Amino acid sequence: MEGAGGPVVDKPKDFDVIIVGGGLSGLMRADMLADDKSHNRRIAIVEPNPESLTAKTFASWRHKNSKPHRYSDCIANRWDRFRIISNDHQTTIRDFEDYYYEHIPGQRLFDRIRQRIDKDSRFVWVKDSDCEITESKSLFGRKKITHVKIASGQILSTRHVLNSAVIKKPGVLQYFLGFELETSVDYFDPKMVDLMDFRLPQASEVRFVYILPFDARRALVEFTVFASDMLSQNECETILRDYIAKQLTLPDYKVIKVESGVIPMALDPEPKFPPSHFDSAIESIGSAAGMVKASTGYSFQRNLKALATTKPASYR
Repeated sequence: MEGAGGPVVDKPKDFDVIIVGGGLSGLMRADMLADDKSHNRRIAIVEPNPESLTAKTFASWRHKNSKPHRYSDCIANRWDRFRIISNDHQTTIRDFEDYYYEHIPGQRLFDRIRQRIDKDSRFVWVKDSDCEITESKSLFGRKKITHVKIASGQILSTRHVLNSAVIKKPGVLQYFLGFELETSVDYFDPKMVDLMDFRLPQASEVRFVYILPFDARRALVEFTVFASDMLSQNECETILRDYIAKQLTLPDYKVIKVESGVIPMALDPEPKFPPSHFDSAIESIGSAAGMVKASTGYSFQRNLKALATTKPASYR
């Protein structure tokens, strides 16, 4: 285990809250728990790759008259217009009208939350994978105790588990490979996002390229597929580079960052560790709670709304 002050030995193994999964929903909940300074609860975040969020890109629509949200200071880009190009090169350009389309880099979000909780001695990072969760009662039957076994074999105990892990079931997946590109001359329109460019071999699947221009010389160009079976990373890269060469005809460019991921597009996500009874200590969050919209894969605003209805005091 590691905490803000460096490595932590085998103790403590007892926590008030254990967050299983240090992705978007897990770190948002940790950030919320850090709000409550009145309670000296101990919180563990179980995540084998704590920096995984830094490689993600989050985008969402927000009404132009809405108030700033909790992470508005992390917004890097905002667009008013979008473009969609069909497989036969028909182009549609529209305004977002009453909405903005906004981009929050995972790196900014991670830095914002991580810096805060690493300064809080109540938090401990457990750099390991979850393995098993069981519920039981204490000797006196007054408090329900939940045990979280991690891959190393260590067993942690807690009164509350916030779980985002899901069982990956067969079905439709959204998977993607993206290059953050930097060109040698101005090329991109920083005021317009390409939501879908279908000028790709479809191969009986739904395939498109998504382009977020950060400025005139830098953009995320992402190959996205909706399908039940996945292409290899090499196949995705070949298709993406071919698209860049044939459709964008970019001038000299360099790849400064690579992003990839897989999102299960499920209407009925199945938590890996479901609550075992009506007053269970296990609460599903994030993907396990259906925070990923099955038709698009967007999750930021849903997680944000769930956070707004949760009070830190409920985990005492």
